Amino acid sequence: MAEQFGGAPQHPDAYEQYYQDDGYYYSEHGADASEGYSYENYYGSGPGGQELYQAEHDGRLREVGLACIHDGYSYDGTSAMCFDVSEEAVWTGSHHGSLFQHICRTMEYYSCVSDHSKESIVQMESLGGGVASLSAGQFSIHMSGGASRMCYLDQVGDLGGFMYQHWNHQVLMGRHGGGVFMYDVTRGREGASYSTQHGVVAMTGPLGSGQVALASPEGHLSVFDPRKGKFSGDGLVSESKVYAHGFVALESAGNLIASAGYGGRADRPVLEPVVRVFDARMGLKAVSTLPFNEGPVALKFHPTLRSTLLVCSAKGMFSLMDTSGVTSTTTETHFIDMRGDMLAACDISASGDCMVFGGTNGYVHLWSASVEPVVATGVVPEYAHPIDRSIVPYIDEDTSFSTAPVYPIGLDEYYASSVGQDEVMSVGLPPRVVDASLLASGKVTDFVTYIKNPKYDENNPPGKSAAGVYSIRNKRSQHRRTGKETEAAIHERASRREKEGGIVIPKKFRRTVIRQQKGTRFEEFDFKAHNATPFSGLENGLANCYMNALIQVLYFTRPLRDFALGHAPEVDKEFTLLDEVSLLFHMLSTSQGEVCQASNLLRALRQTSEAVALGLLEGVKGERGSVDIAVEAQKDKSLVRRIERLCRFIITRMDREEIDNKNASDDRHCIQDIFCLRQKQKTTCLTHKLAPKEQEISTFQLELKYPGDVEIFSIQFSTILEKSLHTSSEMKAWFDENVRYQPVRQERSPTRLPTVLIAYTGVEDRGLSKFWDFSTIGSFPLAISITFSHVAGSTSVEQADTLEELSKKLGPVPEGHYRDLFLLTGVISYVYDKDEAEEMGKSYEGHLIAHINVPSYYDTSHNLEKSGDLGFTWMTFNDFVISPCAINEIRRTFDAQKVPVLLFFTKVSYLKNVQGKELPAAVSVLSESRFIELCNEPPIQKVAEANLLPKTFVPFTELDLPKKGDIFALDAEFVAYSAPEKMVLNEQDDWSRTSRLGLGRVSLVRGDGPLAGTPCIDDYIRSVEPVYDHLTRYSGLLPGDLDMEHSQRHLTTLRKAYLKLRYMIDIGCLFVGHGLKKDFKMLNIVVPQDQIIDTMDLYYSGRGRRLSLKFLSSFFLKSSIQGDTHDSIEDAVAALKLYRMHQSLVRENTFDEMLQKAYDWGAVHGWDPAEWSQ
Repeated sequence: MAEQFGGAPQHPDAYEQYYQDDGYYYSEHGADASEGYSYENYYGSGPGGQELYQAEHDGRLREVGLACIHDGYSYDGTSAMCFDVSEEAVWTGSHHGSLFQHICRTMEYYSCVSDHSKESIVQMESLGGGVASLSAGQFSIHMSGGASRMCYLDQVGDLGGFMYQHWNHQVLMGRHGGGVFMYDVTRGREGASYSTQHGVVAMTGPLGSGQVALASPEGHLSVFDPRKGKFSGDGLVSESKVYAHGFVALESAGNLIASAGYGGRADRPVLEPVVRVFDARMGLKAVSTLPFNEGPVALKFHPTLRSTLLVCSAKGMFSLMDTSGVTSTTTETHFIDMRGDMLAACDISASGDCMVFGGTNGYVHLWSASVEPVVATGVVPEYAHPIDRSIVPYIDEDTSFSTAPVYPIGLDEYYASSVGQDEVMSVGLPPRVVDASLLASGKVTDFVTYIKNPKYDENNPPGKSAAGVYSIRNKRSQHRRTGKETEAAIHERASRREKEGGIVIPKKFRRTVIRQQKGTRFEEFDFKAHNATPFSGLENGLANCYMNALIQVLYFTRPLRDFALGHAPEVDKEFTLLDEVSLLFHMLSTSQGEVCQASNLLRALRQTSEAVALGLLEGVKGERGSVDIAVEAQKDKSLVRRIERLCRFIITRMDREEIDNKNASDDRHCIQDIFCLRQKQKTTCLTHKLAPKEQEISTFQLELKYPGDVEIFSIQFSTILEKSLHTSSEMKAWFDENVRYQPVRQERSPTRLPTVLIAYTGVEDRGLSKFWDFSTIGSFPLAISITFSHVAGSTSVEQADTLEELSKKLGPVPEGHYRDLFLLTGVISYVYDKDEAEEMGKSYEGHLIAHINVPSYYDTSHNLEKSGDLGFTWMTFNDFVISPCAINEIRRTFDAQKVPVLLFFTKVSYLKNVQGKELPAAVSVLSESRFIELCNEPPIQKVAEANLLPKTFVPFTELDLPKKGDIFALDAEFVAYSAPEKMVLNEQDDWSRTSRLGLGRVSLVRGDGPLAGTPCIDDYIRSVEPVYDHLTRYSGLLPGDLDMEHSQRHLTTLRKAYLKLRYMIDIGCLFVGHGLKKDFKMLNIVVPQDQIIDTMDLYYSGRGRRLSLKFLSSFFLKSSIQGDTHDSIEDAVAALKLYRMHQSLVRENTFDEMLQKAYDWGAVHGWDPAEWSQ
């Protein structure tokens, strides 16, 4: 409808005609259109100017003001507009979802607010000192100055029009797909909804009888009565097919409805050169047809002359026409100098003195016949003071508060910044709350809810009724608990339930949340307090991190680990899961117990459309827009099914990528050898004596099938596994071309068992979870044997707790049969903590943990106690919480609060074969020649070299290759791809996830050789998804820098930048920087500590605060950095110079003295950069 109802297409060529290099429009008379102009620009404000204007233009319509909604950074066009009914102002809505307010008649800029998520605003209505606006996905109300009063986000996103009912503050809204509904502005919730026969692309009203007119995409005009919820009838025609190809404008006044639209000519839409006028009282009867040869695209009834209609064309012609047909048909036509623009919207002020017209390129034209036009009828013009548009300085911990504006306070008041981190300050009483039952009985008048006193009795003495509701009137909201208080409440609830005889799940199986409390940053969270093992955990603060347990199990699956670490990643393919798994395993193998992130793997998963279609991804705030509704809607709500599908999807995708990358001469399929279970499927027709059909099928995951004809708690796991491997079922299916669909029997039996057999338990059915809780054999065995023959069609399974016990149960292998022994090596369990679920409410979905039988050769510390077969040790991986675990705890379900989801069995023959072999090291990600090629590659965007900015670095050559021990200074800049995500626990706000950051720029500076101090890498990283915030103040990155279509920088992919850094780390280069721990963490790369030289640690006294790079540069180097924004090359060079300064001061034995002077200077003068000019 944006195109259908917007009036005219945009003409981007017109931009170059009126915008100069500084981003503002200059008219032929020298007026700045971004600030507006009036008649004074032409005739002067001195003596005689106004008289000259009156003499020439008295009584004639003329353009008296011009403004532009261009903001100096991007081009935008007008899509809707309206005058304010109580202030001397005009509101303009744009195609990009922004609202602009200009003061009439000077057209001076007053306010601008960016809203509606970049969606075009299709309708606006003044509410008096404010405006209501509608886009496809949002309805908003803003007050004068741009302050938001309310916002309604539509989940469907197909809103087409609205009508604001001022008498009850309810809004009637229509949808493109059909249907209308009421929205209560005062209560903030949807009301009654009604179905319509057609969709709604425009709405106008109220009509004289309180009804509303609706326009449909197909060209139907309908009259709707919101009070009755049905189309007006009683024998009258309430719906009519008006246009063959839809509407372009719809307007009403009283009972008159005016419309313009597209007719058909040779089955093509053609704008009709007439305006049709209907009377709603006469069953949508056409009362007049007004010819307008220029083609009407915008209509507006005059507010005081109700039968007069303003009709506008796309080229800027407009006329005031009489819809009653009483006056003469001769109508004066006026022409707006659109300067190449196309007209899209119009409005007439409540006084009738002013008209305003908007163009698709952002120009707003004010017309009037008066020298002193008045917008609001009966209201003395009160021009609001324009807001101060000066730049407000950004304040962070590296800059001084003295640069911020200081506001006066009273004698007994103090600033919030004066309160210590651990101190408590009074902010008054909590807000009052009213019981929901009382609110439901209240009546709303002018946004105020009046509730009848429930204690009122006319026989009561004065004051008794008021005293009776004292407790109700003074009820206040409860204290909002912090993260620690919430954890304490969960612990208290668990303790109370345990005393009452309930079963409580151990703390190490509960989810540990990384919370931001009392200013503590996420990177300062003490992960080592939760992991005393040599194994690395994974952070759980990222979206889709539910897969952490699966990643750990796959990493400790020895055949997959060996294959992944021996796999060289593809350089030119960015979102391949096999390559990301390989790089993630490389990081886990070298991290030496440090916590890691799976952010790059999750990033690749987010870019996979199949993962979205399978419901594997979570939709979180800011992922793809403000709220990723589509992804969240497709997400499988069952965490159990989600992890099962994810496991199958990742293995299948890795197998496909392995096959795509193989040479024609290589017929090995490693992923299939590891996980693929092959079965023979025999199909027998039950109605015809035909030869059975046989075929081989394969699967990467076996779903356990529970028998339905016996008591489930009386059977063992081995019986269930046997029935799942060898199945027989009857169904109606396709047999062949002759008999087609017939009743058949399908039998499946294994022909080859994989190295790692994955069994899915199917416990999303809560009834099946009880089997694992009450099974007499302890849920699942530790060792199994599978004996099978596809020729004989037989399969048998035995189980035991040890290999020795299992071997005693087994006899000789029958002739023609095969037998494999398996050891349980991994279990992914679903944890549903009853205490946490009661505390968190509906938002709780549980979490996943991994129990892994870790071989001894993974234990580099040699401190873990070995137990079980082959000297393995059972460990629990709960994100970053890692601890040893007894087998009884693994099997125990704690009253169905922890149930197994995926079981991983590995062949004993394979485990014994690799038991004495060391873990293979990862292969190099790049060769020397490939590294040189990457460093000298041109930028990836398809932009002419003349349009690129000069190169900021000197790349490596064959004579300048990095080698072990070489020093390089590094700095990286990041952008935010999402807003912080807030999780609500029982109506208590609790921050659960910070903004999702992504790499935007990485720079390396040489520290040695003749080119010391010269950048060797300066990569801008292509953004593959919308950027929520470029963080320009801290990153120096501007909108467009990471865009393939507009960037003038040296743009590359994250994969290529990552591999170059990984290569330099692997060969042993040393890296200097300030705060490198955070940089490497956000780069999702682990660097050995002996290769990191962090100036934040070098210049730290061991107590007190750590010094910023800006302060250190000013004090020790006497240089100023990080002025308006940060620059990664500048920061890297500063860190390199500080490192050299540290070496020099240490040699002179004066470093400690100078460092103490720096701390003393900062304590006295503040931590601003030192002003050496004094």
